Amino acid sequence: MNVENPDVVQVWHIDLDEPSAATVHRLEQLLSPEETERRRSFAGDLARSRFTVSHGAVRLLLGHRLGVPPRAVRLRSGTWGKPEALAPRGRPAPRFSLTHSRGHALFALTGRRAVGIDLEYHEGRSTTALAARHFPAAEGAAVRRRGPHGGPLFVRLWTRKEACVKAVGARLAEGLALPTAGTGPGLLVSDPAGRLPGPWRVRDLTAPAGCGAAVALAGAAPYRVIEHRFAPAEHDGGAELPAGAQTFCVWRHAHED
Repeated sequence: MNVENPDVVQVWHIDLDEPSAATVHRLEQLLSPEETERRRSFAGDLARSRFTVSHGAVRLLLGHRLGVPPRAVRLRSGTWGKPEALAPRGRPAPRFSLTHSRGHALFALTGRRAVGIDLEYHEGRSTTALAARHFPAAEGAAVRRRGPHGGPLFVRLWTRKEACVKAVGARLAEGLALPTAGTGPGLLVSDPAGRLPGPWRVRDLTAPAGCGAAVALAGAAPYRVIEHRFAPAEHDGGAELPAGAQTFCVWRHAHED
């Protein structure tokens, strides 16, 4: 994975409900004590399983990138609790972002530029009032004109905003007024109020039916997005999954400015 290139973002699509019970158990063995404790706090087997798959995948991919076993990946909390990877001495730390909604997750991995990613469902959402209250006036009006069909537009705008906020590590409320309307690849977004450091280059992503997704990279320079499908290998080798041997690319394509 060419994640050291600051102008390439790898995005992994993760089906949280696809792995077998045995694979979920193996992924559980990779979690840190803090992640294991957080996993226990979820109500219901489905929520615990989805947490295990998403965070196990993060450890597998970061471990592969850093050249360490997944359980040896060290994370710390940055601004507003945004997780950051700690690299072994002499290696650059990758930048990453994770998002999930229902049974799907997206994981973005890149080099030195801060990255944020977001995924949202638009089915059944009451969008007009939210857009009118929080979005720039022109965006709120555009959503209102769509009436009951405004969900996809609302989510497209929302995911772009949240991706920018996640790249910074700020609170979502600080980014809802960001102007994110526009078409074409590589939308350049800045905060007109100057509260959030920018700019960000934002791209829409492939998303499951009924969803919208976007990724944001700090800075104005264009970049490529390469999308993959993630799956842990099914094997009988015990709980430990060797770094680098447990992921494969089922499909991929690149977007380029």
